[in-house]
Amino acid sequence: MKYNVGGIVLDDKKLLVVRKKNTREECILPGGKRIENEDDFDTLKREFLEELNVIVKSFNFFGSYDHMEIFSDKMFHMEAYFVEFDGLPKCDNEIKEFLWIDRNYKENGILVSHMLEDNIIPELIKRGLF
Repeated sequence: MKYNVGGIVLDDKKLLVVRKKNTREECILPGGKRIENEDDFDTLKREFLEELNVIVKSFNFFGSYDHMEIFSDKMFHMEAYFVEFDGLPKCDNEIKEFLWIDRNYKENGILVSHMLEDNIIPELIKRGLF
């Protein structure tokens, strides 16, 4: 099973999501796979710098989830963390755009991954954060 680390960034009850440079339209959390001897914080720092050109300054655990991967239809595990960063996001590497979505994302025609739709967003709503 693939292991991913995802970063949850909130601002005024809006969630930062990204779209990859591929043919899929679904938005996902910033983050990605661990490499070599990284821990979760190292992975978040590297991925946020590579994807959004920002420096992660802190993170706090949000939850652990197993779900079907949006891009390959294989199961994967995600450790999700609240993330705070310094800088203004700018797309880089495999990211074609970032969006700040609110609870009306469906009405606005925005598609999100199954992990966001089924796990992350309902938990954020339950906690009154989204």
